[in-house]
Amino acid sequence: MNATRYALCPTCWHAGSFQFSGQQHWPPAIARLHGLPPVVTLWTCSNCHSTVSETDLLPAPTCRRFVWRASRPTATRPERAK
Repeated sequence: MNATRYALCPTCWHAGSFQFSGQQHWPPAIARLHGLPPVVTLWTCSNCHSTVSETDLLPAPTCRRFVWRASRPTATRPERAK
């Protein structure tokens, strides 16, 4: 498994690298009950140091010009408040 990946942090909204933190193992019955895989990979954000599960990581943006509106990236740049 690759020890580093590039993604978008759902906690701080920073697009950057994540370091592999380990795996969380769930009993199959509990995983099924919650709709999770039995083994969840955990990653640590290089910006805010939050531990985030593989299922919660967001895809990294493909361009640098993006902003956040209601927790979703857009490709346009908003007007700055004066």
